[in-house]
Amino acid sequence: MDFMNTIGGALNTLGKNQNIPFDKLFTSDFMTKYTNVNTLEELLKKCNIANVDEIEKHLDLLNGKIQQFTKFSSWKEMLDAATKDFLKNKATNLFK
Repeated sequence: MDFMNTIGGALNTLGKNQNIPFDKLFTSDFMTKYTNVNTLEELLKKCNIANVDEIEKHLDLLNGKIQQFTKFSSWKEMLDAATKDFLKNKATNLFK
């Protein structure tokens, strides 16, 4: 398989609106690099949010805590950064 087919296939797979589990996005490396907590669960606990299914319901509260405990200004910004890191790592691993 040539380089362009490999890249095209990987991007096609990643671009199919796959649901990436939060534990794959918010790795310990990501959380250590960008936040003052070790895990997403720890961040949610500081917000009195029981689990990831409750995030949308408590978005305003979470956004305030995101500013307090992370290098991001909002949940969306943090989620976007985690997604970019995940995709970058996936692309890098294609060539190992």
